[in-house]
Amino acid sequence: MTFKKSLILAISYFFIFIIWKACEKLIGLHDNNINLYPFISDLIIIPLILLYSTGFKKYRIGLGGKITFINGIGFGLMATLFIVALTPVSVWIFDQFINPNFYASMIQYQIKNHVSTLEIAKQSFNHENFKQSCILGNTVTGTLLTVVLAIISSKKSA
Repeated sequence: MTFKKSLILAISYFFIFIIWKACEKLIGLHDNNINLYPFISDLIIIPLILLYSTGFKKYRIGLGGKITFINGIGFGLMATLFIVALTPVSVWIFDQFINPNFYASMIQYQIKNHVSTLEIAKQSFNHENFKQSCILGNTVTGTLLTVVLAIISSKKSA
């Protein structure tokens, strides 16, 4: 049960990420409103928190309303592991289909607005760096959410 529910949570986040990136593109965060990208892009944490919270609630209900801290940690870390494993695929889909020009646009914005040099911008905005950043972000965020929600869920069970 833990495996299946964790996998469902990860697949759900995979689609949320894809939809989120497509919406960013549609509202111009990758071109016309690129200056807002750093602020709005990070708001993806909101659906991630809601997804994890819902996942923990369903997991607790599936266990008869009782969940231990260790059960919660196992569930959340397994979901995080699946999310991290799917991250390279979601970044590839973003790069190939949603916005193949994303990195070029970000580099151009950085140079035009004197935010960084061409060399630094190229090092910062490329597929490999974006993928690593997403993997790190998903790992840290998933782990922190797991710990917090495992504590909260286990207290609700007591």
